[in-house]
Formats: sequence, C-alpha cells, structure tokens
Amino acid sequence: MKRLKSYLLSLVAIAGFVACSDDDPGMAPVIDGSEVNIELKRDTADTYRISLPITSEEGLAKVALIDNATSTALNEVTSFSNPNDYTYTYDLDLTPYTENTVIMLTLKIEDKAGQIVNKKINVTVKKFSELDVRFATEGTITTQFENCNLKLTVVRGMIPLKEIQVYVGTTLENTFDLSLDAEQSKYDFNVRIAGLKMDDNTVKIVVVDQKEQEFAKELTVKRIKAMTWVNIDQSAYNGDINDMWGMYAMEVAVNDEKSGDLPGMDKFYRLALYPGYANGVIADFEYDGDKVTKMTLSTVNSGMGSFEVLSTDAVYVYNYNEDGELVKVVYTDEAGATKDYITDVVYESGNIKSYKIDGSEYVPTYLEKDGTLIRVDQLDGDLSGNVYDFAAGKDMQPNPLYLSGLPAVVPGNISGFDLNNLYNNYLFDVLKKDGNVLIEYNVGQIEREQEEWQGQIYEYITQKISWTGTDGKGKTLDFSYTE
Repeated sequence: MKRLKSYLLSLVAIAGFVACSDDDPGMAPVIDGSEVNIELKRDTADTYRISLPITSEEGLAKVALIDNATSTALNEVTSFSNPNDYTYTYDLDLTPYTENTVIMLTLKIEDKAGQIVNKKINVTVKKFSELDVRFATEGTITTQFENCNLKLTVVRGMIPLKEIQVYVGTTLENTFDLSLDAEQSKYDFNVRIAGLKMDDNTVKIVVVDQKEQEFAKELTVKRIKAMTWVNIDQSAYNGDINDMWGMYAMEVAVNDEKSGDLPGMDKFYRLALYPGYANGVIADFEYDGDKVTKMTLSTVNSGMGSFEVLSTDAVYVYNYNEDGELVKVVYTDEAGATKDYITDVVYESGNIKSYKIDGSEYVPTYLEKDGTLIRVDQLDGDLSGNVYDFAAGKDMQPNPLYLSGLPAVVPGNISGFDLNNLYNNYLFDVLKKDGNVLIEYNVGQIEREQEEWQGQIYEYITQKISWTGTDGKGKTLDFSYTE
C-alpha cells in the first residue's frame, strides 16, 4: 500500500511538471537587424515606405508604429493574413517636414502570448534644396577692362531652371539659356560681364526657373583706369637683345574712319612690326561694331620706306551668329586656297568653352583669380598645351595690347610676335608646361619720368617687359604711353 501511494504521488508530480512546460510561450517575435537609420532629401520624396518582415511563433496580435515625440500611434495593425510570417508596411508622410528634421519612431510588436519587441526607426529628413547663387568672391571685385568673366555657382532647388540674366546697373547685358540642362542640380559658370563703366558697377545675376520664379544676387565690379592700346604712343619689340637687328619698331594704329567701323568709334585697326633690316609685317583688322570680322596678315616694303604691300600672307574671316557668338573662321592662305579653319564653336554663358582648329577639338583653359576667370592657355602654333600664370603676391598688370573684339581662337604669331599678345588681357608672370616653369616674365610697373629740355619739363610714362624665350634669346617689349 505504501508503495502504491508513492507511485501515485510520482505520477501527480510528473503530470504537474508537464502541465507547467505546456504553459511556456514560444520565441518572441523576430525582426531583422537592429535599429533602422535612414536619411532622405525632401527634394526626392514626399513619403518613406517602412517595410519590415516579422516572424512570430505565437502569432502576432498587434503591431503599432509610435511617434516618440508625442507617444502616439501613427498606425496600428491587429489583423494579419499570416500572423506567423508578416511584412509590416507603412508610408510615412514627409510633407509636414520643411526643415531639417529627425523623426524618431518605435515599431512596437506584440504577439498573442503578450510578448513585446520594440524596433527603433530614425528617419533624418533633409529640407528642400534652395536656389542659390554664389560668386567666387563676395562684395567688390576689381577689373581694368570693359568686359570681364565672373566665376559663378548656381545651386538648383526643386524646380528646373530656365535662364540666367546678367544686368550691369539697370541694363540687361546678356541672357543665357539653361533649359538644355534644366535638371542639373549644380552649375559652375564662367559668366561674361560686358559694358562695365569706370568706377563702381552693380552687377546683378538673376536666375529664372521654369515657373518664372526669380532669384537675384548682386555684387560690385569696380573698373579702374588702365593703359590700353588707345594710350600707346610708341612701342618696340626686341626678339633678341644681343642682335643689333633684333629690334622691331611696333606701331599700333587707331582710326575711326576705317571701313566697317561704326561712326565715331575708335578702333585698333593695325599692328605693324618693322624690323631694321628686312621687310615689315602688318596685321590689319576690320570690324562690325566692336567685333573683328577680318584679320589680314601682310608683308610690306618697310625697308625702302614705301610700305607697299608685297604679299598677303593670310586672311582670317570671322563669322558670327545673331547673338554675336563666333560660328567659324574661314582661312585663306598666300596662294588663295580657302578652308573652314575654326569650327564647332561651343559657348557657355558668353564664353568659348570649346572649338575645333582644323578639325581637332581644342578646349581653352581658364584660371580663377580674385573672383574672376581669366583665360590662360597659350595659343602657339604647336598647340603645346602651355599655360600662363601669375606670380604669388604680385599685382596683376593689364595688357595694353589686349584686343577684346578679336576672338582668341587662331593659333600662331605675327613674324615671331605671339598672337597671345593680343588675346591676353593681362601681362602674365610665368609660362608653364605640366606645372614646370618655361619662361619667367619680368613685368615692370608703369613709371613716370620727367626730363627738362630747353626750359620745358616733359613727362614720360613708360613700361618694360623682359624675358628669356624658349629659344634662349633675351626679349623685351617696351611701351611709352600718353594720357
């Protein structure tokens, strides 16, 4: 009897143990990964779809998405197609968020056994991109020229862009079409500013989007006095300082009666180089308005003093479209053969971006300096890839021979005198190739000297540039100015 009681008690104990084991819940709900961190731009989305797979042995009872800032449920789900294997989805509305915001959420998952699992979700919302115009230099920049190039960055907002308008004072000087690249988010421009008057000029850049909304930004461009070809009284170029015959008398001729000129407008119509021992070479320029339409290189009989044209060596005819942009240059050689020499000219915001020289693509090089962009590629006959630069800590000196109406596209020289002397708007300090210095130019300051003769005081304004060329010969360029 005693054994029977012990046996029965053992059965009761075992039965009680089995009953307790059956009451234990299964594994808590499982959701992949740790917390969710996502960053979104309002430019690209009005909603964010939360999508998270959940498995549950006991079966899901409720899933709630809680806004931690208010402790309120944004969404609750209590009915499941498959409570053991379910993907929770919810489209989070981002439209209320117009500033940079971090939305902190908790996905609260509860199964039928009352087990709760929390999943953190952090959504960083970046505000809409705003249309912005940035100059490389804010405030005031200085130039010595009627025209200059400004470095400009435009950051687009949500709406595609239409155009850029450039005002000098209240005058609309230029409009540049942006519709072809309207979806681009950021633009870097080399913007040509024309029509600058002496002293302070208010330059306003207006960016217009496809909904005709405008964003304007202003800066001051101060134009200061500089010596130009108008002020050149006498000039000389020496291609070899050790050769007594290396000196060229250089004549810069100005005339407002030249064929093709607008009435009353002075023009740089001739550059002449007269050596002491041989025939001279001249470059004649013809105009339509302020643009050169023809450059003729000729050899003249300067040795005998008659200056009779002995030969026409090259003729370049510049063709423009209705917007005043260069389309092509037609070249005629000494024998009279003609061809399209400069073609496929591509402009960007008023400046030449690329073109073809005799069928080969050429891309100009620009250097940012004090808020302006300056063209620095050397257009030598070999197209060597050399570039000009400035010396650190030195003031930029304007080039008095700069001919703004002559497009800087034709490579070469005039009897050894580089055409870059007409293209460059500044006198550069160095010429480089692949970062290595080829030539250092000693650019002298403009100096004023006085001399007394027969009781009269005469003032001379002079400037000298000297350098050693790649041929090893010392060279000089001398100017005497009048005011």
